[in-house]
Amino acid sequence: MMRLRPCIPETDFDVIRNWISDPRTHALWCANRFEYPLSAKNFDEVLRDLRIRNGDSPFVALGDDGTVTGFFCYSLRPETNEGLLKFVIVDPAARGHGIGKKMLRLAVDYAFGISKADTVTLRVFTDNAQAVRCYEGVGFREEKTEQNAFIYQDESWGRHKMTIRRPGSGIRAFGRYTVRYNDLTAGQFIELWESVWGEGPKPEQTALAMEHTLFRVSVFDGEKIVAMARMIGDLGLDYYIKDVIVRPEYQKQGIGKLLIEELLAYIRRNGIRDTYIFTELCAMPDKIPFYEKFGFVANEAQRLKQMVHTSVTE
Repeated sequence: MMRLRPCIPETDFDVIRNWISDPRTHALWCANRFEYPLSAKNFDEVLRDLRIRNGDSPFVALGDDGTVTGFFCYSLRPETNEGLLKFVIVDPAARGHGIGKKMLRLAVDYAFGISKADTVTLRVFTDNAQAVRCYEGVGFREEKTEQNAFIYQDESWGRHKMTIRRPGSGIRAFGRYTVRYNDLTAGQFIELWESVWGEGPKPEQTALAMEHTLFRVSVFDGEKIVAMARMIGDLGLDYYIKDVIVRPEYQKQGIGKLLIEELLAYIRRNGIRDTYIFTELCAMPDKIPFYEKFGFVANEAQRLKQMVHTSVTE
């Protein structure tokens, strides 16, 4: 079981410095905030300066045997309640085994659970594709990209700002749209349903469904609801994606992709670590290629359905 503990530079530095093999790797990791090659004196000075100016705390990740396998710094920006991750790195010898994702999930858990951050943000160079994929696998999403943010020799690197939000709350921008979490009302649900599928369910039914939905994502153009999706399930073995709707005039703008990514990120954040969770949805044949892009696979099972009528018996 992986654990986190505060970094002790006097003992951990000798392990961490061996993970940086060349100047380019060093620059991708820290944007040359530390000297190359790493020295114990400079490592300690930079960490002390970050602690004084920003309140940064350095952490290491420990493997099952207590070996140091990862490192990062974390701070909380009180004025925005935003957690900031910096200098994320794992032992190259341990890569390919999910070590980076495990460490990041623990870091995010710490940020949300201990420091009570609303969001956690990090920055990563566009040329560091492996790191970008790792962050996306944990649930971080690109918010913006700064082009030509860093020059390394004859290369010009862009830099992504990536963010993950506290599950179950908040709003964020998506281009000119607003994404909201878990505040989709019964009225909004019915309005969007009827704009695409015709007559909607009864308000009493819908209100009860909203109350017992695990996770709701909705997208607004101003005050107009234009898209939604929701997750139901048992939190352990099974999740089911329901009611993925994007108004026709708002399709082909990446909104559907956003909805599915948010729902899958919810599962990754909340599922039991190191387990496989059955995730299912129902799609019309023409929509299957869209869902296949996210890893969904159509199987031979046929969907059986029955609309059960409820009535009051005297």
